[in-house]
Amino acid sequence: VFSSALAVALYRHAWRHPNSVHPGGWGDADEYTWFLSWVPYALGHGLNPLLISYVYLAGPGGGVNLMWNTSVLLPGFLVSPLTITAGPVVSYNFLITAAPALSTATAYWAFRRWSSALPALVGALVFGFSPSVTSQSVGHLAQVLLMSAPLALVLLDRLLVRQASRPWLEGLALGLLAWAQLLTSEEVLAMEAVAAAIGMVVLLAMNTKQPIYAHLRYAAQGLGVAAGSFAVLAAPFLAEQYAGPHRVQDAHPVNYYVSDLLNFFSPTGTTQFAPRAAQHLAAHFTGNGSEQGAYIGIPLLVLMAIACVLARWRKITWVGFSVAAGTALLSMGSSLHVAGHITFFPLPDRYLQGLPFFHNLLPDRFASVIF
Repeated sequence: VFSSALAVALYRHAWRHPNSVHPGGWGDADEYTWFLSWVPYALGHGLNPLLISYVYLAGPGGGVNLMWNTSVLLPGFLVSPLTITAGPVVSYNFLITAAPALSTATAYWAFRRWSSALPALVGALVFGFSPSVTSQSVGHLAQVLLMSAPLALVLLDRLLVRQASRPWLEGLALGLLAWAQLLTSEEVLAMEAVAAAIGMVVLLAMNTKQPIYAHLRYAAQGLGVAAGSFAVLAAPFLAEQYAGPHRVQDAHPVNYYVSDLLNFFSPTGTTQFAPRAAQHLAAHFTGNGSEQGAYIGIPLLVLMAIACVLARWRKITWVGFSVAAGTALLSMGSSLHVAGHITFFPLPDRYLQGLPFFHNLLPDRFASVIF
């Protein structure tokens, strides 16, 4: 209830006229309202919801493959009754408002596994209403629906660490969650997978001196079920994307939408308190305001450093720190940007961009995983 009230307050201007006004500027948000209206229309008329020839008729091939677009297919299906009765703008406002509220609620539930109520609440609010969320919410619905991250954190903790249930059951839940995220935002799913890989490597490295064969066997069984169930569920959608018509590559310029080094320390115009000097600095960053969400701030960075010192004996501290640091580094693109100046200093994202399925990620969007 608390996070829902905060979300409504954040987007209150849209809820004054919810059927004609949405948060953010014109452009991407309008495209999302079209996507939300397309899903019930396609299903109601017996059309393929993944392919559309109603738009971009003059383009190559004459149509659009929605698996190559941020088409939020699953959320669009879930809010179809609202779209049909009240219109797609209302559905968009509902989802953009529900996103930080649900992200906060699921994060609080997840963080309570490791902390008491107050720290869990603070952490959940930092995650659900982070500068990454507020900047992306100007029009990028798919990038703010982040409930899967805390849920994946809980499932991986159960699967890799606690191991108190049945591995196939937890693996099946993880596979279903990944499939749901695929149909919400494939880009977010890929970034969550990278974050999970970093965390698992660090977790394994910290346990090399312990007999972990039983843990590895349990984890392998669960991860195998997760991969298998995801493959079965995702196969028709990925087949349409990679083998169907209207395939798209290289939709955005390389090394442009990245986190500037100073963005971690300096707020931008999308935050509530941003001095004029900070906004002037942010104007020199590459990309645009919606893609400049890596601001953590000096006070929170100091708090993180203190937490690492005080809780240095807890393994979860170093897993969390490693994931945050690793994804922050990846968010900076293939070469270092400082105050908008593109240097020749190479960064790890250049290697990630060379891997299959990761070539079209916008690096700055790793900011959501940092939080």
